[in-house]
Amino acid sequence: MPLATPAFLQHEANEALRAQSTTLKTFSTEFAVSVGDFDRAFDKRLDEHIGPWSEAMQTLADRMSTQKPRCNATDAANLY
Repeated sequence: MPLATPAFLQHEANEALRAQSTTLKTFSTEFAVSVGDFDRAFDKRLDEHIGPWSEAMQTLADRMSTQKPRCNATDAANLY
């Protein structure tokens, strides 16, 4: 069996690196697409759960801002 030359070994290493680079690029692209899909799905699900809560909090805040205070500052100070 003939000995491999340094040039041959370098060529083999370069080919392996090219293959790894291609695989990594493909993986990175597919991963980015998957993260984007997950992000859109997560936003939709989060909005389904947070939307009603957010509306309820806004309604409560609106009611509280239009209510007349039940006690004034002096009354509040006398509580303590």
